[in-house]
Amino acid sequence: MWAWKALAVAAICLLGLLMPREASAGLTSCSLSTGGMSFGSYDSLARSQVDGIGTITATCTGTNTETVNIELSGGNSGSCTTPRKLNIGSTMDYQLYTDSARTGAWCTGTAVLSTTFTFTSRVKTITQSVSFYGRVFAAQNPAAGTYKDTLTARLRQASSGTAFAEVPLTSDLSVSAACMLSVGTLGFGSYSPGMTALGSATLGVRCTNGSSYSIALGAGQYAGGGTRRMLGPNSNYLGYELFRDSARAVLWGDGASFGAKVPGTGTGGDQSLTVHGRSAIPDSVLPGSYSDSVFVTVDY
Repeated sequence: MWAWKALAVAAICLLGLLMPREASAGLTSCSLSTGGMSFGSYDSLARSQVDGIGTITATCTGTNTETVNIELSGGNSGSCTTPRKLNIGSTMDYQLYTDSARTGAWCTGTAVLSTTFTFTSRVKTITQSVSFYGRVFAAQNPAAGTYKDTLTARLRQASSGTAFAEVPLTSDLSVSAACMLSVGTLGFGSYSPGMTALGSATLGVRCTNGSSYSIALGAGQYAGGGTRRMLGPNSNYLGYELFRDSARAVLWGDGASFGAKVPGTGTGGDQSLTVHGRSAIPDSVLPGSYSDSVFVTVDY
């Protein structure tokens, strides 16, 4: 009786040792890393859209085949349905996408990045990278500066929804101050000796929103003796002056000669300034056409 029991126990123990161990399925651990999304620079005058491509890398350890989803949340503001905001006090609209066509915004729920890990008995840790895509929208009027937004990318196991890792994801964009000029011709018209000739011309300037600028008028090609001059027939000269006001009381120059520069603040749009000219025509002037060229410079 006692011997039979001992043999039975021994047989059960032996069977326990020979039974194969059931494989454990799922993820053991994961980590995320990313360099974020660097859009580069935005031309505040052309205002064209700027596209970018980023990469997020997942390293996971596990068994069998597992799909993971990487979701995106947080940031300054915005979501899948409204633009996200790059911010330096003022904001710029942008969005991050899961596809290169930039039609599917990246956020949470079903709007996520997905990748599948296939583990084997020999390969239990795998690293995979997934691309994501960004766009800063056109027709914005930003101030100069570096714009940023920091979101949270989070990796979840698809089958269970369990979060395994998260990492900050920063998007950035730079806007540099810029200006462009357009100039016209200041015509004094036709006058007789002994008269005072008056004329005006319009300067167009467009500068980055909020950026300070100053516009200088050079001495001209034929200045001499502290006087602007136009060149005419037989190397004769006719003096003239340029002003910033219609009363012709405040001279407009380059800050070193012929008056001060004219300052302003950019709006991102076109701004117009008027140059007013005056020429006192002496009785002894030789009849003919007189002209000069003045370089216009905008500093910003």
